[in-house]
Amino acid sequence: MSITRRGIVVVVAIALALAMSYQFGGRALNAIVVPAAIALVAGAIQSTRLSKPDVKRSQPAPGFPGETRTVSLTVEGTNTASASITDAVGDGLSATKTHFEASVPGTITYDIEYDRRGEHELGPVTVSVRDMFGLFERTFSYPLITRTLVYPRLEDLSDDARHTLNLLFDEAAVISRQEFDSLREYVPGDPLRDIHWKTSAKRDGDLLVAEFIGEAEEDGLSIVAEGDAGRADEMACAAASVAAYVLDSGLSCDVTAPGGHVTRARGDSQRNRVLTLFAQTPAGGVATARREAADVLVSATGDGPTTLSLRDRELTFSDLTRRAAVAADGGSPES
Repeated sequence: MSITRRGIVVVVAIALALAMSYQFGGRALNAIVVPAAIALVAGAIQSTRLSKPDVKRSQPAPGFPGETRTVSLTVEGTNTASASITDAVGDGLSATKTHFEASVPGTITYDIEYDRRGEHELGPVTVSVRDMFGLFERTFSYPLITRTLVYPRLEDLSDDARHTLNLLFDEAAVISRQEFDSLREYVPGDPLRDIHWKTSAKRDGDLLVAEFIGEAEEDGLSIVAEGDAGRADEMACAAASVAAYVLDSGLSCDVTAPGGHVTRARGDSQRNRVLTLFAQTPAGGVATARREAADVLVSATGDGPTTLSLRDRELTFSDLTRRAAVAADGGSPES
């Protein structure tokens, strides 16, 4: 328990009143000292009886650099009191305000901004509860740590880059498709290239998808990423951008990075798994067998630019983004 600034003011006021009463009589003592002393005693007694409140923090959803999330802190206790609440914000995150005045029980909210890729922490929390007069306070610390993920920045690929990747899609499809088998109804997640448009046009809007004999359960691309120390963000940005385009196109992919491996799948769940891997992966290399089997090898090594090796060709990632394409045309990415 400690005395607050207000409590110090009251103590000073009592001291001055005692000095005045010594000089001018007891009326000043009765008018100021007695009520103030009663308040000090009552505040001290109440403060000693204040129990430690419970604190809960919401879990911010993952996001991308530049996005914001709202965090809520709920403070619950058996005593009604005013409180000062401070929440720590770790590196990689920023907040305009992390210190709040509130009542207990109660909930406070504030916004955090995601600054850079990685797994970042919120916490610990400090709560200082005060007596009804605000003269004394008890401070409690909570080792309450909440981790949140910031995905790598995703670059929008240029039309040339999309065309190059689409050629890989077609090559991957040819390998796994030998002979037409049957038609079935379209379900969300099926690649658009599988739609049998001629037959679908006769079905009044019902789409049909072609299936092939010997078709693999999950045809798609293998993406491998590696990068030197200090270039993990570049590596993650390039590889995640390619993987996101592959998955958004309806194809499946498997991904290998220094931080781990995501097995082949498609859809939103796979997109989240891939982004989670690239949010956390450090710099480093991968096994030679994985690298040699990759359809797309993302490399951020040496002093040169980040490159994409696409089977029989090698391209610079910066030249494959829409940002670079717009700049080459004399415009700006925002235009």
